[in-house]
Order: sequence, then C-alpha cells, then structure tokens
Amino acid sequence: MKAFNHVKAKSLAEAGAALADGKTILIAGGTDLIGTLKDNILLSYPSTLVNIKTVPGLDVIKEEGGMLKMGAATRLADIAANPAVADARPLPATRYKVQIAKTLVKRALLATV
Repeated sequence: MKAFNHVKAKSLAEAGAALADGKTILIAGGTDLIGTLKDNILLSYPSTLVNIKTVPGLDVIKEEGGMLKMGAATRLADIAANPAVADARPLPATRYKVQIAKTLVKRALLATV
C-alpha cells in the first residue's frame, strides 16, 4: 500500500478545503476503501483520505418534512436498528439488513474489477 495523508475533518468546511487538490477521497469509515488501497487496484491513488466521521452531526437519522434523512457518516448498524427507518418502510428489519449486505457485497465485487 502506498503512503497517503489522513485528515480527521472537524467541520464540513475543513473537509471541503482538503478536497481542493483533486487527489483526495472522503471516507466515513473506509473499510472498503482501505482494502482497495491495499490491493492497489485504483487507477489514481489518493494523496489524502479525509475522514468525515469526525464531523459533528453527520451521523444523524431524522425525519424532516415527511422525509427520512441520514447523514453521510451514519453507520449501517444504526440504520438497520433505527425505528424511524422501520416505520418509513413497512418491511421487516431483516430485509433492510439483507439489502445493506447486498450493497456491501456489490461494492466489494466492483472494487475487484
């Protein structure tokens, strides 16, 4: 794995400023991305990873204006366990977990292409 800078952004402004060089990738966990970096399969390797998990308020799940809003740093486990998510769609919670798992598997498969 090549060397890269890691920034723990404290605000959206700080995260946005770090994106200016064009070789920066935002992460909010980054488990999939770290695996991709280790496998060295990106066409362009990032110079910096900006972690937005450290930006306050990006891990929220809330209903607002009749819509369910989720922040970019919301953990999948929190989405699957949140009652507002279950209320928004009258499907069993296990179906949400299956859909989340399918999404993760698809991402992993695409990363290997």
